[in-house]
Amino acid sequence: MPVLSCSELNNDDKAQLCKLVRKSLSYSINKQHYIPSIPPTSEVLNQKKASFVTLYTQGGLRGCIGTYIADTPLYKDVCDHTYSSACEDPRFLPLTQSELKTVSFHISILSELVEMENLGENILFKRLNPKLDGLMLTQGSKRAIFLPSVWEQLATAEEFVTALKQKGGWRAEYWSQDIELFKFNVCSIEADYE
Repeated sequence: MPVLSCSELNNDDKAQLCKLVRKSLSYSINKQHYIPSIPPTSEVLNQKKASFVTLYTQGGLRGCIGTYIADTPLYKDVCDHTYSSACEDPRFLPLTQSELKTVSFHISILSELVEMENLGENILFKRLNPKLDGLMLTQGSKRAIFLPSVWEQLATAEEFVTALKQKGGWRAEYWSQDIELFKFNVCSIEADYE
């Protein structure tokens, strides 16, 4: 299944997703999880899609939670991950009322993950498209994923892959033919809370 292209999301769909994130953020400061009582009428928003919701305050990361498994309608997946990003990201304390007005958010709707043949780390560097490709590495119980937006901080494929390995608990210099590689793209929507 290809990525949900942003052209499939009309302006109303995008506006509805942003409204859901804003409503979810408002509920989350009271530790409540928001899911609309009536699902949206848009067929696109009811498709099963995987998403990540990333929160920023004053330009810095404030939370990022999501999934690569498309088993939930998009509108619900976005609500779930908004709450988790605001309240359950273990790197941060839960979002507060005073932070709410400074929040901006980024919704990433993932394509299906495409397995890549592991021909070695140097070949992987050459096969990645900076700023376009997300990447997931798995080996045994270890797994790590980076969205394409991470390229903004890590400009080269070498930096991107090294940081991803470290995120997953591998040493920076580690490589094995047993590592499984999965590439994906995203459709992105960015907005502010207000």
